[in-house]
Amino acid sequence: MAQLNPLSVRGPLQSRPALGGLPGFIRISAAVGAGGRNNAVDVRNVQIALNAVSPFSAGPDPMLDEDGLSGPKTIGAIRRIQSKWTKVTDGRVDPGGATIRVLNRLAGVVPPTGPAATSSSFGIRSGAPSRFTAPPPPTPSTPPDPDIVRAQARLNQAQTVEMPIVALAAVTALLSLGKAQEHIGALSPRGPAPTGDALRSEARLAFLFAAKHFRLHESDPIGSQIAVQQVTACFLRIVEAFRARTINTPEGPRFDRLFSLTRVPPQVVGRTDVAYVGQLSGSQFPNLPDGRLVPSPDNAGTLPEVSDGVYLMPGFDAVPQLHVPILIHELVHLSGGLTPESAITDFADDDATLEAQTRAQHLINVNAHEYFAVELQIGTAGATALYGPRGWNRRLPACTGGSRLVAPLAPPTGPDPLASPAGFA
Repeated sequence: MAQLNPLSVRGPLQSRPALGGLPGFIRISAAVGAGGRNNAVDVRNVQIALNAVSPFSAGPDPMLDEDGLSGPKTIGAIRRIQSKWTKVTDGRVDPGGATIRVLNRLAGVVPPTGPAATSSSFGIRSGAPSRFTAPPPPTPSTPPDPDIVRAQARLNQAQTVEMPIVALAAVTALLSLGKAQEHIGALSPRGPAPTGDALRSEARLAFLFAAKHFRLHESDPIGSQIAVQQVTACFLRIVEAFRARTINTPEGPRFDRLFSLTRVPPQVVGRTDVAYVGQLSGSQFPNLPDGRLVPSPDNAGTLPEVSDGVYLMPGFDAVPQLHVPILIHELVHLSGGLTPESAITDFADDDATLEAQTRAQHLINVNAHEYFAVELQIGTAGATALYGPRGWNRRLPACTGGSRLVAPLAPPTGPDPLASPAGFA
């Protein structure tokens, strides 16, 4: 369960992805932005829609104040969306125009007319534009609840942009762990130690990278091999979960155990406001016959919580730079050990605690697994920028991203920092 300081929460519940989108997600009566009429209600609707877009897809960072005022920040955020998704950058959202169609498409409503975008930070293609066209909006009666709009946008963003990145991170972790196992499995307590070029072989660097996150050491090859196998099993179950829980929809493949809530459910109040896994909440609610989450003033009896589901809450929106790490974090919880003793439920993440933990504690620490996968995916420099300087991201080998591991060359004189046996037990 990812934890941050308490944030404001509000509103009723919202359900699984609506495969046909949410008609009327954003409708404006007049132009918003540069040269527009800028009615306060229209401006706020556009600001909510812009804030629902992750910075990975050109959303505003930091988020806009949803005050109904069209100022330089709002116009700049409109231009940023336009520069990535449309052929115009006039800083204005017109009723029925290209920019409003892009914003609705990013909420899972209608396809944009501009080119398909790519996720710049992680190098994942967002996919081909959808062939789905939303039905005509119904005659307006009451405006949609902004919190339900947020929940729908949060879910669509996580489903279509961020979960594919998480899947790639899990596969990348598996490949690196396979190389680590190749190295440690070839060692024996009495076998020859690596020398020369073998000290910097791809397999040995992969083992030492895993070693710095899970307290492994070449002097204990049998124990280290068992530990690598245990971590491998966790990430293998994450990949298998993607295979088993991904369904095809008109908007593309989606992980169908991802739920977006508009408020913190009572069973996790005081524990988290970002995300959690159903099996760790300590409470189960009966499933409704059609599987929907029903809006209600309180959540009692209405939340069809599933033990293999990941639930995203309003606090998730406040930390867009952590969306992928949070999803990795929750899937590690979900896919941890199969017995109570091996369940990955430890949340310790401050540097002093991590440094003091044993190997056994690291193997059930969700943050150790998260940091391992994130550093492999975005590199040591990226992980340091995200989490700050930590003991594990100061150690060798470093990663340049995409599992590319690097270590200093052997010095011409003096001790080699990678001399065998090495590790961090």
